[in-house]
Amino acid sequence: MLKLITFAIVALLNYNLLIACSMVLPDKNSVEEEFNSKYLKWKEYISQPVVKIQSTAKGRIENPFFAAIVDIGPAALPFIADKIEQDPEADVLWHAIEKIAKINIKGVYDKITNKIIFPDSGTKPHRFS
Repeated sequence: MLKLITFAIVALLNYNLLIACSMVLPDKNSVEEEFNSKYLKWKEYISQPVVKIQSTAKGRIENPFFAAIVDIGPAALPFIADKIEQDPEADVLWHAIEKIAKINIKGVYDKITNKIIFPDSGTKPHRFS
């Protein structure tokens, strides 16, 4: 998880440098407000029973509310990282980091916890026999 957060911070710094070279930086407070607004709408959407009962993350990441978070772009990365750490339901937002940063984050699926274990998270994935 630390690697994921570090990546988000580095990506944001690079984004800020590019923006500073070309135009005025977006106001951090306005980005945070926009992110929080879109995040709450996404949370409301994923709390619907029809989404909650799905056995995969598809319903939580293939919807217009998730896309709206991604559309914020690199400025949303620190807020996404914060939510992943604070809210267990936000764990799928690593997909947003992938989409924004145009990278592929590798992880191992742990069937017991129903979570993705990232190689550098400090948690050893359960070995399946």
